[in-house]
This record gives sequence, C-alpha cells and structure tokens, in this order.
Amino acid sequence: MRKQKKAAYISLLLIESALYLFTDINFMGYLIICTAVYGAAGALAVSMSGKNLRVQITAGSSRCRKGDEIEMTAEAETGMIARLLCVSIRLEAENILTGQKHEAKAELSAFKNGKCRVKLGLCSSYCGQIEIRIKEITVSDCLGIFCRQMDACAGAEILVFPRGAETFPEIEEIEHYDMESYKYSSSRKGDDVSETFSIRAYEPGDSARYIHWKLSGKTGELVVKELSLPVENRLMIIADKGSAEEQSDPEAADKITELFEALSRAAVSRGIKHKIGWYDCRAGQFEEYEINSEDDILQAMPGLLSSPHQKDSQTAAERYLQHGADKDTAVYLYVTDSQTAEEDTGALAEYGKVKICAIQKNK
Repeated sequence: MRKQKKAAYISLLLIESALYLFTDINFMGYLIICTAVYGAAGALAVSMSGKNLRVQITAGSSRCRKGDEIEMTAEAETGMIARLLCVSIRLEAENILTGQKHEAKAELSAFKNGKCRVKLGLCSSYCGQIEIRIKEITVSDCLGIFCRQMDACAGAEILVFPRGAETFPEIEEIEHYDMESYKYSSSRKGDDVSETFSIRAYEPGDSARYIHWKLSGKTGELVVKELSLPVENRLMIIADKGSAEEQSDPEAADKITELFEALSRAAVSRGIKHKIGWYDCRAGQFEEYEINSEDDILQAMPGLLSSPHQKDSQTAAERYLQHGADKDTAVYLYVTDSQTAEEDTGALAEYGKVKICAIQKNK
C-alpha cells in the first residue's frame, strides 16, 4: 500500500510537470511547488523522527480479575514536526500461562503539543500473566507516502487473577479436615513411640523394646510394633502444569489455576495451614509456598500465573518427588487434567494420601 502511495505521489508530480510544460494553466507552477514542498517536508519529518520520538504503552492497572476490561494507553511524543507525522504501533499480547497470543494495531496521528494518546481496551477470558509488547513502530507522513521502521520498545505486564468462586469446591479432605487425624503419616513408618503405625511378626534383629508383649501373649507368637511418623505439614496442594500434548490447552491451564486457587482459599477459610506447589518450567524448579492466610495466596499467585502450562516429559508428582524439600505431608490434593492421574501419582502415594482433583472441561 505504501509503495502504491509513493508511486501515486511521483505520478502526480510528473503529471503536474507535464501540464505546466505543455499547457497554459497559470496555477500549475504553484501546485508543483506545493506538492514538492509537502514531499520534502514529509520526507524530512519522517527521517528526523527517530531522534525525538518516544512511544510507550501503559496499563490502567497492573492487576485485574478474569473477564474485567483493562484500559491501555498508547502514547507517542515527538517534536514540533509532529503535525506531519502518523505513528502506527503493532502490539502483541501474550498470556504466559496459556500460551495464547493476539495482535492489535494502534494509530496515533492527531498530535497536540508534540503528544498523542489513544485508548485501547484489553479483556482476557483466561487468567494468567499478560505481557503487552510493542512489536513494530512505523512512522509515516500524514498521507502515508514516506515511512520508516523504528526499534520496538518495552510494553506492559498485567496479572489476570481467577474470577474467584463464590462457593468453594467440596473436597472431603478440606470439608471434614481433622487436625488430629492427620498428625501422623498414614503411609510411612517413623520413630514416634507414642503412636503405633502397624503390627507385624517378629524378625531376628528386632529390638526387644518394640515387642508387643500383650498381643504376643494372646497370639502365642512374637509380634512387634512399627512406630508412626509425625508429619509437620498436614496438607499440600499441587498444580499439575505439565501437558502430554505438544500444544498446550488454554482452557485446561485456566481451569487448573482456578481450581488450585479455590482449594487454597477453601483451606484458609477453615483455618488450615498448608503448602501449595507447582513445577515452573521456565525457572526449571519446583516452587513451594507456605500458606497461612489470603495474603500468602496473593503473594504466591504472580509466580503461578507467570508459569507456563506446557508439554513436559515428567508429571508434577515426579517433579515434586525430585524436589529437595522434606516430604513430610499427610494429604496431597493433586489438581490436574490428566487421564492417567492415578498412575501418575503412584509414587507420591507412598508419602501420603493422594486426592485427585480433576478439572471439568467444557464440552
């Protein structure tokens, strides 16, 4: 299009020159001068624009809820020649959590005192961290005859939080949470003499102090007590952000994040101190947070929203087990969209009770 406009401008000059030379139209000389002066001024304005032009994108808020509209402002500032210029900005909005990308354009032309602003609306149907980047800046004269490309510059970031459910998910491990029932691990023995983990037959080498003499007397055979393992953390919620598919599923990423946050908020509402965690593929590590209040959830959410949901050769359960922290948790809530979640969490079940919290996707 711009090549066509430039060709049309040159053609106009040639036609005006021909009419001036071969006709007696008196004002044609003035018309040639005006056309040539505009071209010279436009070309000069465009060529000099790089020295003074500043373009930026700002957001009305750095945080919002899913479905809310955020007002964006695209602003260009330049010198006194701005009246001859038009600035075109090509923007890209990427949701880091879901991997979705969208492009938009903004045109700035009505400069006043060397500045021009235009309002843009942004609304995301999925939660996540939205990165707004300026991909391309094109400066042209107001008729679009002369133009040049400018270097792109920094954009803006917006955190889009889950909508926040009015009612919490009904999960038995939270609804009927009994602090004392989760005082000891149900799957691992330990060394706490005050609680018995299991009873088994005596084997050579077993300590005599662990022999259950009363029960041995009743059965006629020596049996010993295996001691229980006290657990410091009674509950942990894990988000499975990995995908078996090459292409990530935005809906799955959104629903996993939404359910994950809702479960944590449900636990806080019942005074249950717990941990949350997920594998961050960008950082290459398993992230883990202690949650005692709503403020703790808010502090953890930026990391969750900016961690992509993408293909991973390992499950979140495997990533967690490779994580160096102590596995001293009684109950795990595993938020996932995997069809093989029971199999995926087999090794995790050796450390504590596992409850699969599968998301419900729209049909």
